[in-house]
Amino acid sequence: GLFLVLYKASDRDSSWWAWSTFKAIFDFGEVSLLKHGRLSLDAPPISTVRDGERTVHVVTRQDITQFTIQPDGSMSSGNTQKVGLNPVAVCMLSQGRLAFLVRTD
Repeated sequence: GLFLVLYKASDRDSSWWAWSTFKAIFDFGEVSLLKHGRLSLDAPPISTVRDGERTVHVVTRQDITQFTIQPDGSMSSGNTQKVGLNPVAVCMLSQGRLAFLVRTD
């Protein structure tokens, strides 16, 4: 299967959100790195939700961006929608539909 990991990367002068994709072969317990790169977001991710085999929704306080994981492990950015809520967490309700836990003040 394909796996996606989001993480905060840094060097001496700055930090950024990054992604890596991995391929796992369960019969042998082998995991290999496919691709990695910087994640272009306007705000830190709150949640990442997998939608099927190749679609991932990354949710920030401001946006939901849909990414597609390509067969070679690279990621392409798709639609971005504004979030009109104050999300704390997100989960998949059904294919293509997200459920939000929101903070009300």
